Amino acid sequence: VPRVDGEPFVVEQVGGPVTPPPEVRRVLPAFLRNGSGPERVADGSEPEVVEDDDAIGRLRSLLGRQYASILRHDPGVRLDLDAEDVHGIRVASRRTRAMLRAARPMLDPSWSEPLRDELKWLGGSLGRRRDLDVLIARLRSEIDGLDQPERTAAAPLLERLGEERETAQAIAVDALRSDRYYALLDQLEAAGRGPRVRRGEVSLRKLARKEFRRLRAVADELGPSSTDDELHRARILGKRARYTAELAESDVGEPARRVVERAKVFQD
Repeated sequence: VPRVDGEPFVVEQVGGPVTPPPEVRRVLPAFLRNGSGPERVADGSEPEVVEDDDAIGRLRSLLGRQYASILRHDPGVRLDLDAEDVHGIRVASRRTRAMLRAARPMLDPSWSEPLRDELKWLGGSLGRRRDLDVLIARLRSEIDGLDQPERTAAAPLLERLGEERETAQAIAVDALRSDRYYALLDQLEAAGRGPRVRRGEVSLRKLARKEFRRLRAVADELGPSSTDDELHRARILGKRARYTAELAESDVGEPARRVVERAKVFQD
């Protein structure tokens, strides 16, 4: 499985002749659930995004990319290799939820809304681990800049947070070992093959325009005195406009690509 730095992810462990070594077994369940893994992303690579005029085809491709991203980061979370693996799964879950929301008018809600709920559960299961990773990293940076004896006095705080992180890591791994998680992966794999849709045609251009107008209406009201809640609301709408523009890119073209790029800057 390729890692973020481009180097391959390899697990090596001496084992006996009967079963695979435990460390190897730990990283395989998501790929080999029910005895047969998803061959098209078994190497962790992302499916190619289809650039055509088919709205469902575009959605399928984007959903497939997020599913592949979850699989790619799964082993790193199980083995606690890198904080970015937890972040990667949470981002992929959030993006998939947002895409399903953006495509609501053309999807069967009895299929898409429960799937969005399960993605929210997955992201939440890893949330505490992610929060502690960020907090510990920031505190460690601050503490490194202190003089003695303050630096020594701050060490127990990091130790306490480290203990909380171990608990959060156990919760995250329990989620990835659950039947609920494997069922979610099955649903995501199926969504990449073909989501359940409503009858009738839906214009992605109109969907993107609607989300962009909602963002613009809120952004026009922002100013130096805007509250945190108002800024947070605008950021959420920026994400929605961005993901809907990604869906509509094949229909809209360059304007949609500009919205996607500028929305990233806006969110930051």
